[in-house]
Amino acid sequence: MDQDMIDGIKEYLRERYGDNVPSFPRILQEDLPDFEKATRLNSHNLISALAPLESAGYITIHRGDNQLQEIVINRSFPF
Repeated sequence: MDQDMIDGIKEYLRERYGDNVPSFPRILQEDLPDFEKATRLNSHNLISALAPLESAGYITIHRGDNQLQEIVINRSFPF
């Protein structure tokens, strides 16, 4: 698992929520540009880069209409 990816997600959540991160933070489709910037990814490699985190149970990816709809950060994510 890529620690840089985990650190990028933590950075994104800190920037977005500050100290008030909800129990299950969501990254919606409209939030993806900021998320991609924080994690240093792009729309071409985002899903494949997140796959190990999804397999580990740290995140849940919701897809629809052949595109990513949202990413949910699960409680098991290593904050």
